[in-house]
Amino acid sequence: SDETFERHFAPKYKKYFEMVHSYGARTMMHMCGTVEAFLPRLIEIGLDVQDVVQPTTPEMDIGYLKLHYGDRLRFCGSVCVQTTLAWGSVADVEREVRRRLELFPKGGLFLGPSHAIQVGSPLENILALYRTAGSLAAKIDESILGAVTGEEPEKINMSKLF
Repeated sequence: SDETFERHFAPKYKKYFEMVHSYGARTMMHMCGTVEAFLPRLIEIGLDVQDVVQPTTPEMDIGYLKLHYGDRLRFCGSVCVQTTLAWGSVADVEREVRRRLELFPKGGLFLGPSHAIQVGSPLENILALYRTAGSLAAKIDESILGAVTGEEPEKINMSKLF
């Protein structure tokens, strides 16, 4: 419940997030399932990255999350291990990867599996995830990175892009 979260968890998370930020680092929290209701408060107290986005759970569509929280929160995962990687075709995987990267043209997503890759997932699908992501990422123009960061391409600190 909200009351339980506020009483028992929020103060401790806030203290932890403040400590992490005091060292110049970012906070990342692993949360499975439908956690959308907690995101506004977690962002308010200092969460920077949500790990993982499970797209098959209610209210966890990556497009919805990007629209409502993408200006304040980064995301990790989102390529579904329960459907696309396990049971889809290579074309399905490629399509899902492209869609994810199209939603985040200026960053904000650590693209990867939505959780541990399931036993029995076709190797071709796993390779398609990384090959497609690598191929699309290789097409990022340095001028785009400069536009995002406001810096000359050779001076960009890649660790600050997220």
